[in-house]
Amino acid sequence: MGQKRSYKQYPKEFKQEAVALVVDQGYSVPEAAKSLGIATAWSSTVTEVHNIPASNIGVY
Repeated sequence: MGQKRSYKQYPKEFKQEAVALVVDQGYSVPEAAKSLGIATAWSSTVTEVHNIPASNIGVY
């Protein structure tokens, strides 16, 4: 069988910084992810949890 996949866990402060890039500085979610060097997969979680408008989700 395959190996169990492990996911990187980010500290709360890092997540807050990522959200601030989108909410306070106007980055799209993919732009913020790219600037932080992380995958854009977090976009759905971030937008749901922090009520980020769909207009900030954007694409590259």
